[in-house]
Amino acid sequence: MSLELSAPIGILDEHPEWSARLCAELQLRRLPFEKIDHSNHAFDPHDRTRRYSVIVNRTSPSSHRRGHGSVLFYAEPLLAHWQALGVPVINPVAAWRFEKSKALQLGLFERLGVRYPRTIVVNHRDQLLKASEPPGLVYEETFRIAEGQEVRVESLEDLVGYRLPLHARRLERS
Repeated sequence: MSLELSAPIGILDEHPEWSARLCAELQLRRLPFEKIDHSNHAFDPHDRTRRYSVIVNRTSPSSHRRGHGSVLFYAEPLLAHWQALGVPVINPVAAWRFEKSKALQLGLFERLGVRYPRTIVVNHRDQLLKASEPPGLVYEETFRIAEGQEVRVESLEDLVGYRLPLHARRLERS
């Protein structure tokens, strides 16, 4: 079976190794592709040219760990641009929004009736005091931060004193 593409496959990926197997398979099948490193990238919203036959979105919320913190916020408008042009996107904007937001993931779990650890989403550290009610909760908890980091706290003072980002999730002990 032969497949002719009008434009190359775009692989949106800032990690140097994650798409190696995909690229090897595309080369083996002689399918044109272009790796797009969106950690150092620009696009013109006025340019309506469809440069790709399909986009494979391999964006990771952990991109900041590799010095590519801007990818977290840049990927969504870039994907939306391509989608608006009619370019099919594997892992499109809707999927990316869930990938990068624990709060959205938990909302989906709630709608689907999937069990998950008790969670409070906060947008400011002052809200942690309210989230810790009722009083007398025993701390020695680990909080997972959206970007994949975990913070261990052993007292309410530690919890309030630590500058957590927009949302954190208490991990329940088994």
